[in-house]
Amino acid sequence: PRAADLARFGLRLGLAFQLVDDILDRSERGRRNFAVLHGVEKARRRAAAEVSAAKAAIRFLGERGRELCRIADFVLSRAH
Repeated sequence: PRAADLARFGLRLGLAFQLVDDILDRSERGRRNFAVLHGVEKARRRAAAEVSAAKAAIRFLGERGRELCRIADFVLSRAH
């Protein structure tokens, strides 16, 4: 079960990363992505929800998961 939780963390964090990447890349000509198709605000909300789900998946780690949570938070705040 714990391995599945760690896999879920990785999947959710990867989705959040891609959503933020879509927001940052939305100005590329002709590129269709979530932010272009559904809007930046919806993409931001979805990315935040994915980060929350990622952090929930590793809650079992307690204090040992703190750095992973910090990485997850960084994904939302990155500018490039």
